[in-house]
Amino acid sequence: MIFDEVEGRPVTEADVERCLAWMSANAAVLAQAIADRQHTEQFIKVVEAEQRTLHADQAAHVQERNARASRAYEAALEAYRDASKSEQRYRYLWQLAETVIDVWRTRCANERKIG
Repeated sequence: MIFDEVEGRPVTEADVERCLAWMSANAAVLAQAIADRQHTEQFIKVVEAEQRTLHADQAAHVQERNARASRAYEAALEAYRDASKSEQRYRYLWQLAETVIDVWRTRCANERKIG
């Protein structure tokens, strides 16, 4: 990955170009990861409501307890965890790419100021 190549040496213009290419190639991936996380976050509510209806004859707190103890609810939470992990991975990589670009930009500005 581009970020492994930058570690321990000055950032070059080629690094910046690779970061920009990575950002361009992964913008849709990040957007999908965000959408997936948002969808699964809402889906948890659907699963809980469906599981509550299975215990409609019981008190509300018992419905909630049973719904949240169900395998379907647990699976929805696992999907949310996975979606959140994917989103965060791309967000952090995006921020790292921005940082690489900012380091290069600052270095270039400093070189112009000195020179």
